[in-house]
Amino acid sequence: MTDDYSDAEDAGENSSWPAFVDLFSATSLLFITLVAVFIYMLAAQRGRNTTTRDQILSRLSAASKNATLFGIDSTDRQFIRIILREQATFPVRQYTWSALQPEGRAALTSIGQVLTDSSLVGLYREVRVLGNADQNATGSTEFTNWELSAARAAVVARYLVSQAHVDPCKISATGRGSYFPFKYTGSALERSNSRSMQENRRIEVQVVPRLARADDAVGDGCYPDGDGTVSPISIVPAKPSGPASKVLITAPFTADTAKTRTQT
Repeated sequence: MTDDYSDAEDAGENSSWPAFVDLFSATSLLFITLVAVFIYMLAAQRGRNTTTRDQILSRLSAASKNATLFGIDSTDRQFIRIILREQATFPVRQYTWSALQPEGRAALTSIGQVLTDSSLVGLYREVRVLGNADQNATGSTEFTNWELSAARAAVVARYLVSQAHVDPCKISATGRGSYFPFKYTGSALERSNSRSMQENRRIEVQVVPRLARADDAVGDGCYPDGDGTVSPISIVPAKPSGPASKVLITAPFTADTAKTRTQT
């Protein structure tokens, strides 16, 4: 009797082992399949991103060949860097709209023509304008290289929007002071080298390709007429909805006025 029980127990253990092996194999196969799908989707997304970036790069590179005052740096895979040399932008210590030189305006117009091309405008999600100053102090505690670089970047961004008609909701302007030199000049002798200083006094325009994702929304909450150059407030009656009627008020977007308000 005891032997019969032991034999039955051994038979039960032996029969459960193949089932466990089958379950483990199925789980492993499912895991490997999921990993393979993930890797494939990641590679496909990177491929689409690369294709998008290469299309923008190709057009900008073609435009730069016709200009001598800006160049293209494609070493960073996250964005395309356009470098505007000092002789194309502002004289030393200048930063106003009127100080932007004709060569710089022509270069920015050429860049804007690429960025506003209907076949490319949907391929990038952001244009970053970065102002850079040299390492020489401005001589003022009220207006340092921070303010100088930021003011220059703002003028360039304004030109791209108002004159080259680039979407203002895709543009940002940032001043980086003297902390990101093209060529580091640590000693006073190196700083006396005018060529090195000219290379450091530059404007960079970074074009960031749009990611291959459906949720890659840019410009949420951005109002293209945010500078106030739109028509005065207009009141448009809306159709009644429910027991209460509504009036839709449309106004310029400013610090004190929302673009659209609803009164009940």
